[in-house]
Amino acid sequence: TGKEDTEEAKEKMIALGATDLIGKPFHSAELKSRTSSDIKLARKVKKRAEASPTDKTTGLATPDSFKKQTEITFALSKRQGHDITVARINVDNYGELLEEYGKGVVAKIIATVGKLLGGDMRKEDVAANLGGDQFALMLPCADPEGASGVMERIRQHLAKMKLKIGDKVVHIEFSAGIISEAATDEV
Repeated sequence: TGKEDTEEAKEKMIALGATDLIGKPFHSAELKSRTSSDIKLARKVKKRAEASPTDKTTGLATPDSFKKQTEITFALSKRQGHDITVARINVDNYGELLEEYGKGVVAKIIATVGKLLGGDMRKEDVAANLGGDQFALMLPCADPEGASGVMERIRQHLAKMKLKIGDKVVHIEFSAGIISEAATDEV
């Protein structure tokens, strides 16, 4: 800082968002040490976020978490003889939205889609953000007809959703596909 190292000045800087303060004149060893500590902390925070089972933008499962949960549920459904359906959903106009509105606005749009997908599900269902504009739903004990009903409800909700950005109203276009494994009589 260029200010005196008074407690009042330090408190004001922290209130404004500073995370660390080094007074002048500073010593290079102190600066290197604090910078190194900040870099290590940032790496730990990033690693922890990557290991989280929940995507921070959407609140849905991460790809790794979804894969693990799906493997367990597939094994259980096969053993118990239950149907299971997985749906894949893509926001079709993602590239256009990104180009026109930028990353910040598109992240809010993706978060809104994630909230919609995660909000109208049974406890046993799992919704995931697979990255960017790609989502997936795992629907245990759901046959293709039941999954089609879920997809129709999602379509209706997205069709009703009108996101106002500036003076424009944005509509979200999506495509989806489902794959279902029916229960068998095999043991």
